[in-house]
Amino acid sequence: MADAPYAVLDQRVTSLESQFQQWMQSITGQLAGLSNKIEERGRVQWPIYIGFASILLAAMTYLDAAKLNPLKERDVEIVSIIKDMQKDVKENVVPQWVHQREWKYRDEQFVAHSSRVEIIEKNTADRIKRLEDMFGSTWNIRDAIQVFQQRIDRLEQSIPKN
Repeated sequence: MADAPYAVLDQRVTSLESQFQQWMQSITGQLAGLSNKIEERGRVQWPIYIGFASILLAAMTYLDAAKLNPLKERDVEIVSIIKDMQKDVKENVVPQWVHQREWKYRDEQFVAHSSRVEIIEKNTADRIKRLEDMFGSTWNIRDAIQVFQQRIDRLEQSIPKN
């Protein structure tokens, strides 16, 4: 009978060992399940990415075909219009240096005519003074003006017009 308490104790220890092993197997199984879930979360979800990429590609294709092609066609028309305008500008527009040369020439002519007019005015005033001194008693101012008007008309006819 002395073996009976040892047998009961042995049976209890064996029972505890088997419970401990079951408990360890349960924990190991749960840890394995958790690690599998963690691994699945860390994997790249290719089907989702491929689905989004195909949707994006379809949207871009639609936008290009439906919305951007008419704009591209209009751009081609605009480019051809601009090229035509450039051609017209190259063929029909006078370069700036030609305008500058012409303006300079016109300015020089204006200055030359202005100086001639000033000289004529001065000479006319001098002649009027001399005529008044010479014929002041026999001529009146009306006669002098008529004579000068005739001279001015002849001078104006002699000046070339541009």
